[in-house]
Amino acid sequence: MCRCLALGGALKRHEQLSARLSNILSQLYLISATLKRFEDDGCRDEDLPLVRWGVENALYQARGAFEGLLANYPHRGAAAFLRVMAFPFGLPHAPSTDALGSEVARIMQTPGDARERLVGGSHVASRC
Repeated sequence: MCRCLALGGALKRHEQLSARLSNILSQLYLISATLKRFEDDGCRDEDLPLVRWGVENALYQARGAFEGLLANYPHRGAAAFLRVMAFPFGLPHAPSTDALGSEVARIMQTPGDARERLVGGSHVASRC
């Protein structure tokens, strides 16, 4: 307890770095779950926009966490080394395109097999 009080801001910085690392791990888990679900559902072509959007979004979120981690790493030299070793060509992932987002929205709003499998087991209000 006494050591925690003495660390002050340093402890908070370590917590933030740990949170960024856990965010990266969470995004990787979401990608894994998305791909597993796609495979379990039979790799249907109509699900590809949903899979692509989910994976691209998770990679972009992980990229943001990596940027925050490297920008706030306490040892600047080590951060530069890590950036070059892990991302020699830069941080590559951009957000999904608006066209892909529109396609996902269309799939979600149109009754069909893809939507039924996606929302199966949850309540979907019927229209009057």
